[in-house]
Formats: sequence, C-alpha cells, structure tokens
Amino acid sequence: MINSKIRRKHRAFVLLFFISFGLFSCTDKSNPIDSRQEVFPAVIDSLSIFALGDSYTIGISVSEDERWPNQLADTLEFYDITVREVDILARNGWTSKNLLSALKLKNIQRTYDLIGLLIGVNDQVQGYHIHDYEVNFRELLNIAIQLADNNPKRVFVLSIPDYTVTPEGRQFGNSRASEEIDAFNEINQSVSASYGVNYFYITDISRKAADREDLVAADRLHFSGKMYALWIDYILDDMRILFKNGF
Repeated sequence: MINSKIRRKHRAFVLLFFISFGLFSCTDKSNPIDSRQEVFPAVIDSLSIFALGDSYTIGISVSEDERWPNQLADTLEFYDITVREVDILARNGWTSKNLLSALKLKNIQRTYDLIGLLIGVNDQVQGYHIHDYEVNFRELLNIAIQLADNNPKRVFVLSIPDYTVTPEGRQFGNSRASEEIDAFNEINQSVSASYGVNYFYITDISRKAADREDLVAADRLHFSGKMYALWIDYILDDMRILFKNGF
C-alpha cells in the first residue's frame, strides 16, 4: 500500500492506545502485540476491496493514502491481513444515478472480498427526490452483493456525512440540508437492513468537524484524512466481528 509504513505506525499508536484502555475485547490486555489475532482472526490469506461512492470515497483534497478505503486496507494489514488490492469507483459530484450508470458501463465480470458503499450527498445537494434515491440505492446494493460473490455479509454501507458543518458547506447547503441528509440516511439504513448488509452510521462523527478544523480538508468543504481515520476506528470492532463470524 502507498505510504503503508507511515500509516501502520499511525495505526499502531492509535490501536495500542485503544487496547491499553480496554476498548477492544482482547483476552490478554497486558500484551497488545499478542492480541492482534484476537482482534482479527486469520481467516483469509489476502483481501480485495472495492469502494463505491462520490467525493468522500475518492477523498477530495486528501492524499491517496488518507482516503478511507486506503486507511481501511492499511489497518487490516496492520493486523496481518494482506490486502492485495483496493479498487475505487467514485467521482466528485456523483449522485446515486451517476454511480449506478458507471457500474453498469464497467460491466465488471469478477468478484471482491469486501465492498463498501457511500453515496447520496449529491442526490440531496442537487434536489433529487428521495424516492428516486431509494430506487437507485437498492439497485446499487443488488450489484454490490453480486460483486461480493452474492454474500451480503461482505458488503457494508457508510451513512452520508454532513457537509453543512464545514466552513464552505455552511454556505453551500440550504437551511434544511442537515435534516434532508438525515432523511436520506433513514432510507439507506432501512434498505441496508432489508438486504442484510453491514451499516455504519458515521454522520454524527462527521458533525464533529463543526468544532475541529483538523477534521476539515484544505478546500474547507470536504473532510480531512483525520476524519476518515475516525470512521475507520469506529467500524473496526464490527469488522472484527465480521471476520470472526465466518467472513
């Protein structure tokens, strides 16, 4: 992975901090090095990741190694799970319809071990009807599950973050944008549950950027690598459960 040594050092510090305070259910908390396999049991030789989405997935205004899919890969590698590839299909400004069209155009004829989906902010920004978003989101999940070898356990969804807490976002969004984001998230959470895929509500984490400039990217609209790191820290324990329960 790009800059993996730097990222692993960062992860080592963060994760050992959490382990030392008992935030991970390790058998031997006195020996964090030996507890790695307790956090992520070795159940797979190597892993392929496919991340789908928009500007938050492609990581506008952050370096490649700071994107959340890349940070996820580096974290897994820290726990001796080899990530052989990270593919990303995302673009700034994409709506659920744009992403769906791109997926159909690519006509992917292979499978991935782990697929992440984060989409919907531009549907809200561009005023798309929430019903149209639901239709597109369902189709996106159908395709994602197919690409995950028809295993919904290998698919996860991140909720739509709240851009209105960033300096430019406050000017960019309408007065009801935050409420509308919540409404879109109610849809993607409900649909995710109906398909049996993993769902991670990171919206409240994104709202921490209202009080922390270090969580905002240089463009003052998107989020920084530190924000994406918080997302990965949040989903980490559920990822452990996913691996442990027969990934």
